[in-house]
Amino acid sequence: MKIDVDFSQLKKAAARIARKESDFAVSLDQYRFTEVDTLLEDGIDVGIKELDFSTGIASYKGRQVLLYIPDHGSSLDKVIKDPTQGRRFHVSWCATMEDMLNKKRIDRYTATNDLSGNFTISGSRYYRGPVEQADVPLRVCMNCLRKLNYKGYRTTRNPSAIFQNFSIPEFFETYSSFFKFVPRSFRIDQQKYSEDWKDISRRARETVNYICQGCKIDLNSHRHILHVHHINGVKGDNSPANLKPLCADCHRKEPLHEHIHVNREDMEIITKLRKQQSTISSIDWEEVMADADPAIFGVLDLAKQQGWKMPELGFEPQNDKDEVLGMFEAAWPERRFAVVLLSEDKIDLPGWRIKTVEEVLESGF
Repeated sequence: MKIDVDFSQLKKAAARIARKESDFAVSLDQYRFTEVDTLLEDGIDVGIKELDFSTGIASYKGRQVLLYIPDHGSSLDKVIKDPTQGRRFHVSWCATMEDMLNKKRIDRYTATNDLSGNFTISGSRYYRGPVEQADVPLRVCMNCLRKLNYKGYRTTRNPSAIFQNFSIPEFFETYSSFFKFVPRSFRIDQQKYSEDWKDISRRARETVNYICQGCKIDLNSHRHILHVHHINGVKGDNSPANLKPLCADCHRKEPLHEHIHVNREDMEIITKLRKQQSTISSIDWEEVMADADPAIFGVLDLAKQQGWKMPELGFEPQNDKDEVLGMFEAAWPERRFAVVLLSEDKIDLPGWRIKTVEEVLESGF
């Protein structure tokens, strides 16, 4: 159910009081948790036809999920002692799942968005022993990482490091702009913040006039997107020197800052403001990656390895009347090629080739 509320009169009243109109947004869907969200934390048994891989990322009813097979047969004891011996969990439709489908061995999977890293598996400790359950930290499927080119998995000299250091919260955070709903476990633990955090946060943002101290965009018109980052990671340390206002995208890219969900609408606003305010730098690939939506990192890495020039982020194609038709996540105008997140973002632009992230990762440029 979507709630449509007209805030125009409230905005006018706020403008009269503050002498300056300020924009704000109310996003209910992102934090409205249904029975599905509750069940996904424990895991839901699903069939392959119930899952959606159209973005390249495994999803169930619009929620990003991890897929695993609980049944470990008589190997339970071995897996408990050494979780690396367990079945891999999947985050995408990869070569492994394709092979299982072709061999007609696709099992019924359990879908979960629990970010703890523990998976409830079942089996027996010896042949024909009683069925038991245990929570075990399974490992991610390498073919899934290869499919997504996650963190440059296909091109790096040390893919094993990406596999060994794989973080589920970081993975969810990377692809958050694909999904409308936030996992329940992404909710911030408010007990980690002081009771007067709202006031402290507001004052910190006011001090810098609502300008991101990372990418330097002015967020006065979209104040909800400006966060306050604790530099030393201690949320109880609210000394001015430890507080750094950052837009949501810059904040999530800080080291060890997981559980920050940036929805698609907010990421589009950030990208457009960076472009309008000329804060996007195309000096080198490192600068481009710093400004890009993490969801397209895999594509950008492949373009870089193929010797392509740096793309234009947030490219807005226009018709012959100079009307903006939409926005591409990344575009190479000289090649008349662009990348978008979803199929519905494609625009019929004569002479251009437009592919989704999934299409590029699946079949190349």
